[in-house]
Amino acid sequence: MRRPKRSCRRPPGTGMFGVTRGPQRNLGDRARQLLDEANRLFDSGQFAPAADMLAQLAEGAEAHGMPRRAAQLHLRAGQAYMQSRHAAAAVGHARNALAIFAGAGMAGRVAAVLPRLIAELRAAGFQAEADSFEREANEKLAAHGLVLARPQSATAPPS
Repeated sequence: MRRPKRSCRRPPGTGMFGVTRGPQRNLGDRARQLLDEANRLFDSGQFAPAADMLAQLAEGAEAHGMPRRAAQLHLRAGQAYMQSRHAAAAVGHARNALAIFAGAGMAGRVAAVLPRLIAELRAAGFQAEADSFEREANEKLAAHGLVLARPQSATAPPS
């Protein structure tokens, strides 16, 4: 007599016995709630409180050994601080993201993302901060054989 076939599929991101494994583990319920709230605040234009929540989440992700998520949260916090006109905090979080991505062997990811933040800094009138951070980022990326990507401008004439 044959046994009926059972599905052998496990939920994504889980190992044997359904135990969460590696860096793919899900955010805890409280962290997920904070992230949802931070995104809601960001989307509604309340950038300062969103930035603070995102910074807190980034530090928590670092503390729990989740470098990729920490770097992404640092970038998002940097964007929120930029929108709330806190250039120093925006650059600080971008530096953290750069250091984490470079340390995790993902420097190429940040080389593609940072130019937008630098362009936003310039557009907001923070030219000195943008220039300083661009030099610093290119120096760090040069160690990995990379340079920051140039943002594409819709109004720039083709060369």
